[in-house]
Amino acid sequence: MFRRVQNGIAFAPSLQGSILAHAFAEWPLGFVDIGARGGVHGCVLPIAQWTSVLAFEPDAEACRSMLDDPAIAAPWAAFRLEPIALGERDEVARLHLMAAPTNHSLLPGNLPLIDRYKMERFTPAGSATLQTTSLDQFLFNGDVAPETGELIKIDTQGSELMILRGARRTLEERTVAVMAEVEFCQIYKDQPLFSELELYLRGLGFSFYGFQSMHLRSGKRIDKRRADGMERVLWAEAVFFKDPLGGSDQHVRPGERQMMALMLSAMLFGYFDFAAELAQTAWPGTTEAERIAAFERAGQRRSRSGTAGGRDIRLPGARCAFGRPCFDRPVRRPASLVVGL
Repeated sequence: MFRRVQNGIAFAPSLQGSILAHAFAEWPLGFVDIGARGGVHGCVLPIAQWTSVLAFEPDAEACRSMLDDPAIAAPWAAFRLEPIALGERDEVARLHLMAAPTNHSLLPGNLPLIDRYKMERFTPAGSATLQTTSLDQFLFNGDVAPETGELIKIDTQGSELMILRGARRTLEERTVAVMAEVEFCQIYKDQPLFSELELYLRGLGFSFYGFQSMHLRSGKRIDKRRADGMERVLWAEAVFFKDPLGGSDQHVRPGERQMMALMLSAMLFGYFDFAAELAQTAWPGTTEAERIAAFERAGQRRSRSGTAGGRDIRLPGARCAFGRPCFDRPVRRPASLVVGL
């Protein structure tokens, strides 16, 4: 996994004056972050100044904490935080509380699995009721910009498929890329697993491209410091694109704006070859694909040299590729335009 740099794509020399730069500087990418406790997910950090954020976090106290911290909203072209719980529809639901607030869920914990792997942070700690609404209801019946939802990140502790079912119109009409937390075993009782979520998104024209992170667990009966051994994959962050090219599950050619949003999303998740392929398809005879390739090559050179042409800062509220708060790790802000991933 490459290291993400604040505005590392937006400030990249090879992209200055590009079609992408002009488009998103004027009309930022519409990013929806569902499950935003602690701050906006770091996946969009490389295009912070090109990103309009709509974040959802149902915990009112966590929302107040974020709104009280000006650094949370500072990097983005626009920032809006809603203390709303999303679900499949408008209804009163039960929120199951766990020992760690990050693990609260609309589903109860799967106690046998929690006990088996000694996952103390998932220990039940009570429940509460809350009102849910669907993403479609919010986006299409409110004062929301029409590009909102071009890229969706969702991490809601087992209710991801439920929420995406309530976002069907958004996924069909607006979204070109999704990053979703997915599970391979039921950490929460009766929760849908990766295969079910992948089938749902595939039915809407999305293709699974890969994982951004994978989280492993074992019973820890063997000391991993002294012996090698495999562990079970419990969950991961999965990336899906609405790939319009040959052999994909998407059969409707997207408009130019959606193609540009797809290129930018592909770059954010490290799929530079796919982004260049899209650029060649959308703008044959131009230098746009070569600009993307030059950016990737520059990033590889800086990665090998251990420099990014910037200075270390700490960005409160940012989250790394693994979804953890980045309060204790530096984020690179460019001192000049010479930056990269």
